Formats: sequence, C-alpha cells, structure tokens
Amino acid sequence: MSPSKSRLLRSAGLLLATAASMACSNHSGPNSVAADSGKMPITTKSEGARKEFLQGRDLSERFLVNDSLPHFEKAIALDPEFASAELARANNSATARDFFDHLKKAVALADKLPQEKS
Repeated sequence: MSPSKSRLLRSAGLLLATAASMACSNHSGPNSVAADSGKMPITTKSEGARKEFLQGRDLSERFLVNDSLPHFEKAIALDPEFASAELARANNSATARDFFDHLKKAVALADKLPQEKS
C-alpha cells in the first residue's frame, strides 16, 4: 500500500472514531454521567459489563492493548447493546477490518440510545 493511501486510511479511521465517540457520548441513560460533567457516559444496564469495560479501558490507557481486548469482548458479551464497549473495542483493534466492524456496530448502537434532553 502506498504511503499516501495508508495516511488517508488512518485519517479516515481517526475521523470515524472521533465521530463515533461523540455520538456515544451525547446520550444519557440510567448509568451514565451527566453531560455537563465532561465525562463520557458509560451506557450499560449490566454492572458486569461496566466492570469489564472499565478494566479494559484501564489497560488500554496504559497501552496494554492486547490485554484490554478480552475485557471489551466480555463487556460486549454481557451487554450486546453497549455502544461504548464496541467503540473501545474498535479503537483497540489490530486490523482495519476489525476496527471498522466494531466501529459500525458502535455507531448503530449509539443511534439507538435515547437522546439527551436540552
């Protein structure tokens, strides 16, 4: 793959990840943090999925990407409608195909979340 095509794909992926992150964070639910707190809500009804997500996020933030993946996978298994877990799984993907598969799921799930009231 040419360097310019590779750079274009990385830019497109970053743009999509940013858009998905914004879509996932513009919603509130029963277990989410208020939008004005500046924190991204954790939109799941499953406490187990929430714990797995937080463990995966912690590992990912410490650049232990391979160690984070099983936690995101478990969070998704516990709550298949967990948009933030799908997004985190996308952002930690090793391949472009894996990234876009999980990103597509995250966006579709974010579109189903209740809209935040202004």
